[in-house]
Amino acid sequence: MSRTTKTSHFHPDLGLALRRFPFAILAAGLATAGILLLIFDDARMQNHFHNPGNVILALILAFFPATIMAFAFSGRRLRVRILAEATGFLIGVSLLFWVKFGDYTVPPLLVAFVCFLSVAAGMATRRGANGFWLANAHLALSLAACLIALGIVLGGGAIVFFAINSLLGWNSDKLVITLGTLVAFFAFPLLWLTLVAPIVVEGIKETHDNILLRAISVLTDTLLIPLTLIFGAIIHLYAIRIAVAGEFPKGQIGMIVPISLALGYGTYLLASGPTAPFARLRRLFHRSWLASTLIPLILLTLATAIRVHAYGLTEERYWLILVIVGAIFLVASVLVRRPLDIRLVPLTGGVLALVAAVGPLSAERVTVYSQSSRAEASVPSEETHLKGTKVFKPENNYVNFSERKAIRFGSATLIDDVYLYHNGDAETRYLASSPYTILFKDNFVEVSGEDGTSRFDLSPLLARYLSDTGRRPPQDDPYPAIESSDGRRGTFIVRNISGETGPNGSSFKHVLGKIILH
Repeated sequence: MSRTTKTSHFHPDLGLALRRFPFAILAAGLATAGILLLIFDDARMQNHFHNPGNVILALILAFFPATIMAFAFSGRRLRVRILAEATGFLIGVSLLFWVKFGDYTVPPLLVAFVCFLSVAAGMATRRGANGFWLANAHLALSLAACLIALGIVLGGGAIVFFAINSLLGWNSDKLVITLGTLVAFFAFPLLWLTLVAPIVVEGIKETHDNILLRAISVLTDTLLIPLTLIFGAIIHLYAIRIAVAGEFPKGQIGMIVPISLALGYGTYLLASGPTAPFARLRRLFHRSWLASTLIPLILLTLATAIRVHAYGLTEERYWLILVIVGAIFLVASVLVRRPLDIRLVPLTGGVLALVAAVGPLSAERVTVYSQSSRAEASVPSEETHLKGTKVFKPENNYVNFSERKAIRFGSATLIDDVYLYHNGDAETRYLASSPYTILFKDNFVEVSGEDGTSRFDLSPLLARYLSDTGRRPPQDDPYPAIESSDGRRGTFIVRNISGETGPNGSSFKHVLGKIILH
């Protein structure tokens, strides 16, 4: 059994971290300073930056490419290492200028950075797939240790400051916020870098004698592999059942198969470690797992294609397509070279997540294009605008924009999923950087934006639906479509309303619908 080396345990090395990760530490420090300024001197931040939150987010993201470059170029000369890490830092900061931060971009960017960090850490060991596994195990265990330390410090600090405030009467709110921010956004990443810094110098040498790695191997072989095989068997039984019955797969397969694939590939990575308590079971799993994903992939592809054809491409279905593409690529890679190179798993995930975040095939562009086409097909143009009452069948009028609720196609603008309380607060939607303000007051819905205002009189709905029973429009009825009474020409498609009857007659409570402006 090999002798335990220094990197077998958690030995923080602050000096080595400062020398090897200067720009990553700089990114964490600047982000922490920005957060503190935003908390305590918001006016100054607003004066210097148009959107301080995005600046801070760019600095947080810059931590990752700077760290990736430090790992990837760990074996080079000092000048090359500094230049590479500085380039990574600048790439992260530059995201502020060419990436629109939001739900479509930030999560996939984080996924991509974590995947590339995993690959780069393996490169630093210069020991192939085995070094990749050991390096990532060390990174994950270091992160777990840091999270435990963070929880202890924040929890213990909260107890101490609560006692100070309760017993001594000293209001320490500002100090608590300051220390909490410093610990969470600076001390936490710094501690993690001090724990992983030895990888870039010494590599990973420990194998069988590390108790934590042996524990991972035992849990993988005794719990995860059997669970993954059982999960896969259930999906195959379901495939046989619907094939015999001549049915299409249910929509739930879009959630079950990705979970199965994530569990399976995660288990595959863990089962590629240096120790194997149940070697035969592990060999069986490695030989059968990739082939066993073909049937679930067929089910997922069929279910996704059916729903994309029926409802268009949404963000969720876009991610399902990426899962299908990535899984097919990994299966195809085994046909070229066996066994599967485990480094391809994070590399494939990183590339696909980066494609989803930025570029012409990003999630935002593809899904908005798909849903815009559906909306444009269901909305009459201004030239073919019909006077009088118009109705929209529910089954022909559903457009899903996920988190993006205002889009433009041609000369028309569609504002989706409008939910307003009568005489309540106005709601604001953004089309690019142009705001649309929507208000429901005195039976009128008023939409203001882009130097124009439209007003929709919903009073006829009171007499039609709420005068006697206070009931909503039947779910199988066509949706009422209210034309604008003045201002910019438009249509308010009412999907649902509610109201109440009082001494002064019927009145609205809320309205749900979508607005089309020509």
